[in-house]
Amino acid sequence: VWACQRVIEDTKMMMNEHLDVAKKKKGLKVSIRNKEMTKGGKGGLLMPPKVVLNRPPAQAPTQVCRFPTDDDHSQQVDNASTVSFADFGSTASVDTGILESTQEYGTKSNIAKVDGNLTPFVAKHDNLPLPVPPKENTSQLPASDAEKHENTASLESKHGSFSLSMPSDERDLKKHRLATISVQESCLISEEIRKSAAAALIRGPPATRHFGGNRGGLYLDPGSSNVGNICICGSEKTVIFSPGASSPGKTYPIGASGAIISDQVNDTEYLCCFLATDKRIVVFDLKSKIVVVELQMTTKLNFWRFLPPATHGDTLVFMLITPIGGFHWMPLEESPRPRQIWRRGRDLQGKKIVSYEEGGSNGKVGPDRRSTMALVMTSTAASGDPVEAWCLSLSSGFSPFCASQDVIGAALFNASTSKMDTVEPNVVLVTPGDRGNNAKVVICKLKTNHDTHRIEIDEIVAQVEISQFPEVSVAAPAMAMGEAAPAFCLCCQNFVVVILRNKGFFVAYQFEDNDLYLIDEKNFGRYVVDAAIKTHQESDEIDVVLLLCDSESVKDGRIVTITISK
Repeated sequence: VWACQRVIEDTKMMMNEHLDVAKKKKGLKVSIRNKEMTKGGKGGLLMPPKVVLNRPPAQAPTQVCRFPTDDDHSQQVDNASTVSFADFGSTASVDTGILESTQEYGTKSNIAKVDGNLTPFVAKHDNLPLPVPPKENTSQLPASDAEKHENTASLESKHGSFSLSMPSDERDLKKHRLATISVQESCLISEEIRKSAAAALIRGPPATRHFGGNRGGLYLDPGSSNVGNICICGSEKTVIFSPGASSPGKTYPIGASGAIISDQVNDTEYLCCFLATDKRIVVFDLKSKIVVVELQMTTKLNFWRFLPPATHGDTLVFMLITPIGGFHWMPLEESPRPRQIWRRGRDLQGKKIVSYEEGGSNGKVGPDRRSTMALVMTSTAASGDPVEAWCLSLSSGFSPFCASQDVIGAALFNASTSKMDTVEPNVVLVTPGDRGNNAKVVICKLKTNHDTHRIEIDEIVAQVEISQFPEVSVAAPAMAMGEAAPAFCLCCQNFVVVILRNKGFFVAYQFEDNDLYLIDEKNFGRYVVDAAIKTHQESDEIDVVLLLCDSESVKDGRIVTITISK
């Protein structure tokens, strides 16, 4: 089965937001034909692959299952379901053969042969000039006076209005511990990798964020990496850029339309490559240098990312979002079939996924460990339309809840100190203020109401106003993801960081006693392409990693690391 029935709304989700960039870059004319334009199963984007990975004779041939549609009302959506894109064995070694892949925007080309004897490809470091010594700037948090008037704000939602008031005298009694912030800038990325690769890195991967996305809604062990590596794909090779590494650029002879990479899992990294022409996803073990498994897609891929193992069974997890819904894919399982976790439904149908993250915990460990809540930020195809924040229950199957219909940023926030806690994460919403140069940061407590079968905002835990930031916007580069949220909201332990992308403005808060205290703010005056936050394994320091455009060229940039010391 190589195709499924599609309606016009379904056809519009074929990552059309990337086609204009493709046409400008390569001068291509791309057309997507629907059912009425194809006859006899020919044409369209669901053709069978021309080259299939060779398998051992003893292994059963790959079977492609029909992907579920909205008409399958009998399908249950939960963490125990086994809906699959394809049916295949647990591993797939590859004999000598040719993998046919695509160029960055769809031109076919052959790539290196893949051998099953653990030597299909070899990573190599680019021979590059030594980087310029980093710049450092250290400042100490000044003691800030509390506001002289009562701080009152409100949050409107679909279920009513919430407000929180904090008398000024009570805020004056709360003292914030002294903290320091240090800023370290790397050399230009074009001095570490080639200029063409640096420009591709700024443009970013399709249908995902550069660093992968937020993880603040989960309890993560100290020192665990929250900053994903960036994959740049071409017709014949993939470059993996690791921020902060001594040799940040590694090249692998693997061609793909796009790729994402996992953290260190089982002492190795897994590269997940999407081959658009063949509608296949192939997972490579970069340490053993073998193909782990392949997945034959029978629907379109709208968004994907690596998820921390804490989200599903403490194992390797990739998130695949399609026009049907969201799927957890565990390639290392004995039966590695994607499992449907949630459905789009009418609320999310036809909307572009801007970002995705999961949080919360069911209090279990090992194979039974699960996240309980997901946050999806969506937008329409029209530029300038507001971004919406939706909360999805992963354990109850309740309908999606719109936390806000107009946000500039959002994130899940979990300040739990134990992986054994059964918790629902809070949601942090960054909403536009009443003036052009201010915004509100609101932390809301969520609850699942089993009587009404809905997710609700239980209460506003804390809120603060970003009183003033630069009014002038900086130049933004063209990116493969297209339109994205105007702000990044990052959470780690009891820290909340807000970054206004087109202002180059950074502000950090510490959450204590159900209140947000300002740590520091900085104006970089450069566009923020992506950002992530992580902890140190042997200290109490927090690192915020920014990918900034260069002040002279939006096709180049720098990695900036902001360290918050308690």
